[in-house]
Amino acid sequence: MDNYTILFLVFIGSSFLSRGILNNAYKKLTSEDKLTLIDLFNTNRTYTYIALFVMLVIYVALMNYKIFDFKIITNLFFLLLIIYMFAKSYFSHKKLKDNFFNQSYIKAYLLSTGVNLAGFLVLLLSINFLK
Repeated sequence: MDNYTILFLVFIGSSFLSRGILNNAYKKLTSEDKLTLIDLFNTNRTYTYIALFVMLVIYVALMNYKIFDFKIITNLFFLLLIIYMFAKSYFSHKKLKDNFFNQSYIKAYLLSTGVNLAGFLVLLLSINFLK
């Protein structure tokens, strides 16, 4: 296996680990908290998908028109994704705190986000520094 494959698997593994952390924390919530959680984030889900779709369309358009080098476009795309992740995490954390969610769930959410971000950074670094 080459280095790209290994680092891509690290990225995929971080995504699964992140999801597992959040699922474990979700299982420990009461039924009422689970319903509240679904209600809190259900309306924002549409907006997050729209934002991701717009970023993806811009990325594909820039790649097709070859205005910039592949690495520049890809790095900008990943940078936007990281900024998006930070913003989404910040607002989600604020929403959880404002609704007095269990502190252990909030910690699990932040850990999950950190693991996911670490996976993105590994992938970004592999694109830039491996030849």
